[in-house]
Amino acid sequence: MNQMSITLLCSPIFILCILFFASSCVTAHETIKIYVDCDKVQTMCKELCTIIKSDDYKPDLLIGLSRGGLQPASYLAGEKQLNLRNVATIALTSYDDGAKQGYIKIVMPFHVEDYKKYKSILIVDDLVDSGKTMSFIKSFLEKELPESTIKVAVLYYKPTSSKIQPDYYVQETDEWIVFPWEN
Repeated sequence: MNQMSITLLCSPIFILCILFFASSCVTAHETIKIYVDCDKVQTMCKELCTIIKSDDYKPDLLIGLSRGGLQPASYLAGEKQLNLRNVATIALTSYDDGAKQGYIKIVMPFHVEDYKKYKSILIVDDLVDSGKTMSFIKSFLEKELPESTIKVAVLYYKPTSSKIQPDYYVQETDEWIVFPWEN
């Protein structure tokens, strides 16, 4: 190797070009997705129920947030779980086009007056991600139902991205969770 080759190889521009080329060959970090099956959901719901009962919290109304909270609310309402027949649904969305999060909207009207007779309300969803939707609906219900104790239960909680911590959850995660009802 001659002196000119060595000088060229050691030049800052050459080194930057090599580093740029090497970094452009590395693929972007792909999001890891965790696929949860129905058996796992049912097991997690049983565990969630145990956590709720250990706190001596006895809700007299479950509210499943549509769509992700419907299946967990159904399991929690079961005879061998919380044994409740008072189960309601609130349909919300925070996604404009299915992929981009936007304004939170109540999709289907409900009558909050119907909930005034309940004093212990448990809002159920599959996960708290950003926490915007859960924070919105919990604040709304607390304002409209000041005599009620309102708590939140989810299967998964993302503490690094959520603006609200649920009262009850089974597992913390930062991964993308895919539930059976999303396939």
